[in-house]
Amino acid sequence: METAQPQTTSAPLKRKKNFVTILLILLALITSGSTVFLAYQNRQLQKRLKQASQDQQQENTGTTTTNPDPTADWKTYKSTNYSIEYPELLEIKKENKDTEHVVLTTKNYSLVIPPGNIKEGFKVDISLISGDFCPLDGSPQVEETIDNPSDIKCLLSYSATTIGDYNHGEVKTEKLTVNGSPGIKYEFISNTSGNNNIGMLVKKDGKYYHVLIAYRTEANLDLFSQILSTFEFIQ
Repeated sequence: METAQPQTTSAPLKRKKNFVTILLILLALITSGSTVFLAYQNRQLQKRLKQASQDQQQENTGTTTTNPDPTADWKTYKSTNYSIEYPELLEIKKENKDTEHVVLTTKNYSLVIPPGNIKEGFKVDISLISGDFCPLDGSPQVEETIDNPSDIKCLLSYSATTIGDYNHGEVKTEKLTVNGSPGIKYEFISNTSGNNNIGMLVKKDGKYYHVLIAYRTEANLDLFSQILSTFEFIQ
């Protein structure tokens, strides 16, 4: 009588099954590891972007500055047809509402007489001048100066400018508009230590408005330009 032998799995088959199992485990680990790594990288990227955004906001906050209005506390003078703002260091010295003439000076304003040069301070002189008047022979009339500002000696010699040497100095001019009205801005620098002037001439409704700032030593051109920029017509 023959004895039955137990059936056994061959060694190659077992090794094949073990290899498949190990491969599946490795694939699972790799997939899991990749997912974790990508999630980690995503979190790091979000942190960097957030930090960069915060740094940019701080930089913008740190560099953003507000420029205060230098004329915020200035006073306003109003005539019939125009207004102008001026700082506290100026005061109204003379005015005539009928002729729309006003003179504002610094509190320390004074002249050397003779020859009429400014000793201290400066003045702002606003007046109406005639378009067909000029005390200098051969010089363009005031009405011509608006269109051709190359020669404004006529203007410099008018409106009590206290200039005794307007024939001896450099004149710079540029065109401008005030509330749509044409005009010129000019700057006169004396070359004989006399008075200097910065001002403008504007034509409005057939009238010529002359705004003059006369000075000698107090050459605060930024302040003078700010004062001139506040001149406007009352609509």
